[in-house]
Amino acid sequence: MPVQNVSNLGRALTRLGLEDRFLSNGELSNFPLVERGAIANGIIAEKLRLGRWQSVVNMMYGGFGKADALYEGDRIELRESILNSAREHSDTDYARREAVEVLAKAGEADLLLRLATVLPDLKYQDFSDMTGRIKSSFFNDPEFGPQRAQILHQTAANKAFSEKKYESAFLHFSEEKDNDGIGRVFDSVLSHEGGSYSEDLLEKIALSDPAQKDERLKRVVLSSLPDEAKTIKPLTALLLSEKYSVPLSPDEASALHSKVAETVRAYELEKLSTHPQVKLLWAQRHVSDEPKPAYDIFKRQGFEGPEVVLAVQNGLGMERYQNEGRALSVSEVSEEHLRRAYDGAVFDTQIKIATRLKDQDKLQSLSREAHGKKDLSQAYWLWVRGGGKLDDDYINGVRSALIAKSITDHSGHMSFLDKSDTKGMDEAYDALMKTRKGERSNNVRGAYDIALELEDEDRAQRAREAMMKINPEWAVNIFTSIHRSDVKGLDYALGVVASEHGVGKEELMNIVKKYRAAWD
Repeated sequence: MPVQNVSNLGRALTRLGLEDRFLSNGELSNFPLVERGAIANGIIAEKLRLGRWQSVVNMMYGGFGKADALYEGDRIELRESILNSAREHSDTDYARREAVEVLAKAGEADLLLRLATVLPDLKYQDFSDMTGRIKSSFFNDPEFGPQRAQILHQTAANKAFSEKKYESAFLHFSEEKDNDGIGRVFDSVLSHEGGSYSEDLLEKIALSDPAQKDERLKRVVLSSLPDEAKTIKPLTALLLSEKYSVPLSPDEASALHSKVAETVRAYELEKLSTHPQVKLLWAQRHVSDEPKPAYDIFKRQGFEGPEVVLAVQNGLGMERYQNEGRALSVSEVSEEHLRRAYDGAVFDTQIKIATRLKDQDKLQSLSREAHGKKDLSQAYWLWVRGGGKLDDDYINGVRSALIAKSITDHSGHMSFLDKSDTKGMDEAYDALMKTRKGERSNNVRGAYDIALELEDEDRAQRAREAMMKINPEWAVNIFTSIHRSDVKGLDYALGVVASEHGVGKEELMNIVKKYRAAWD
């Protein structure tokens, strides 16, 4: 069979997709030795034409089908053909990775590098993975190493730059000392074109070229001023300007300080330790949303502007944010600032201030204001806290209304009464004992509690008698309560029951002591 026909056989088998099975099954051994190479050549040529260069790599450098031993063509031309096939045809990630593995194991560093540079649409990360399989000695060769490294870094830099991987692009451009490339990275990052990079990339680029350092640093700092800036935070810009003594005009410095004060967060304030004027500016702008840290700055710097009052008023009014470090308590505010904050403060804040300052006149005034708001409980509490006379007609009316409300609401509890208000206690006791409104048992129980609080035995006994008439069992339960052991009440109750049923009081007492665990 002519050699040409044998070569065509290899191409035909490849076109039909049968070439690998033909080789792996040892079919070549059925042909004369002189024809085997021609068949292998035909298979390889057709594979390359079809773009299956990875399979050729596996045959020639991975030992598949022993094609490397049979191939009769020029090995240099074969490498170029592989590169051309790879350049002209796309591939799958899996096939490419397999070919890369074969070339790496075979030590074909040059072909591996060249492949990485010609493969169409090869991403930066894939390029890095491919070239990362090449031993460092390949690039350290005294004669050819520098040129190889240049190809590597130039290709990697351009791929990284096109994908906006600016950090990687800068590193590769730096390896080649490509100042123009570094400049392109700097301009792209500075113009907020997106991409990935570290926060200090611009700083590193500026420092990489002493000749352009000052000009670049200033551009970096000023890039933080526009509202749409996303590359560098104003705080970072301020610290950068301080670190390298970046020369700014008064207007530029003022604009930067203003931007920092506008954008910095409270937890970042410690970074402004060397910029007290910026901290003060921040405090003046954040009296509403961060009153506590703002007030702390005012105090430390001795600032007495009108913002102090706003910080105090806002801070005292943010009690629910106490755990977030934003609210103020009255104990944290100086007396002078508390007094200044009176005027214009909301009602609840005025109460806090007046209570802290023990301002009785103000508390009494606030009591009348609470009364106007129909908040009788608060009106009573403020009047008592303010040292108001407890026999005043005003508080008499408030108290009477509260007592009536307690009875109407069926609670009978007068917990709002202050212990010092004996007049109120007397009135509440009488009202509870006389009224039939609401729950009679609650009313009498409330009167009983008041009598014990006053240590008024006469009133206590009258309440006990009323309780026994309502329900002896209930009364005994209260007299022997774990919270209160009313020996006199129990003695009276057992006496009544013993008399009614003709039994001994002592016998009943022994039984009660035995079965009521609460009784001591």
